[in-house]
This record gives sequence, structure tokens and C-alpha cells, in this order.
Amino acid sequence: MSLFGQILVAWRHGWGRALRRQIEAGAGEERALGWVMVATVLLIAAQSPSTYRNILASGVPAEDLPAAMIMSIVFTLFLGPLTFYGIAALAHIGARLGGAKGPYLNARLALFWALLCVTPLVLITAVLGNLLGPSFDKPLQYFVLLGFLLIWSDTMTTAESLKSRLYTGLALSLIGATLIALVRNLPTV
Repeated sequence: MSLFGQILVAWRHGWGRALRRQIEAGAGEERALGWVMVATVLLIAAQSPSTYRNILASGVPAEDLPAAMIMSIVFTLFLGPLTFYGIAALAHIGARLGGAKGPYLNARLALFWALLCVTPLVLITAVLGNLLGPSFDKPLQYFVLLGFLLIWSDTMTTAESLKSRLYTGLALSLIGATLIALVRNLPTV
């Protein structure tokens, strides 16, 4: 079955159940890397119109706009997967404290499958955001974040053999809020 078909099955029958089938079929590091790369490319594609608007609003001259866009895409393409690997490691450490039994690979698979499963929602909200205008970007982003946390909670609970989706979701929300706070407080160049 194609990757798109697997994502549709996950939306229809449960994200954790679909991930469990992937793990039982022998999903390894190569599949995890493929998932995170595909998800990153799709996320970049969804965010490119708003990235273009932000670069345009920053005062970059028109002749430098394509170079700025390419640099933004390349930067995200290389640092995105590395960041996701780090987040998966933090989530696994947190899950271990909560009694998780799975290996690090399962935490990566859970995060990367969640990223892949949320991409249809990201693409739909990106189209809606472009149609409705920039004033709707924030509410749509919060909607996507909530959907992502729900999916990640389900996949993480399944992959790490945790008992409660609620506690897993709360822990992942805490990790996400901490990362958002850290990123917002980074000095700008």
C-alpha cells in the first residue's frame, strides 16, 4: 500500500493502530528517516506561502527574494529532521520516566508517523489560510497543533506501551510548550 493510502487508513482506523502495524511489519530506522524527510518536505511546501509573505514583509529587496526563499527552505530541510530527532529523544526519555518499555526507535517512529499523519491537516489549513488571509493564520496553527498533539499522543502511547493517552498527551504538551518557550526566547540575529 502506498504511503498516502497508509495515512488514509490511519485517519480512518486510528493512528496508533496503523503505527502498531508498521512496527510489527518491521519498520526500522530507514523507514523513520524516510517518514521524517517526506513530512519535512510537505511541511515546507505548506508553509512556503506564509514564509514568502514573512520574507516580503521583512523588507528584503525584490531581487533577493528568491535567494532568501531558497535559503529558508534549505535551512529548514536540513535542520528540521535533526530537530525532530532531538524532540523524539526527549519524548522517549520522558516516556521512560513514565514507565515506557519501547526502544528509542519506537519514539522516533511515533513522532515521525504523527508528523506524517498531520500533514494533510497542515496542507488543508495552509490552503484555508491563504484563501482567508493572514489574520486566520494563528487560529489555524493552533488547530493544527492540537491535532498534532492528539495524533502524537496516540502514536506515542502505542509505540511506547504506555497506559494512559491522557497522561501521555499532557506530558507531550509540556514538552511542546517548553520547546516553544525556548524557541521564542532565542536571540534574533
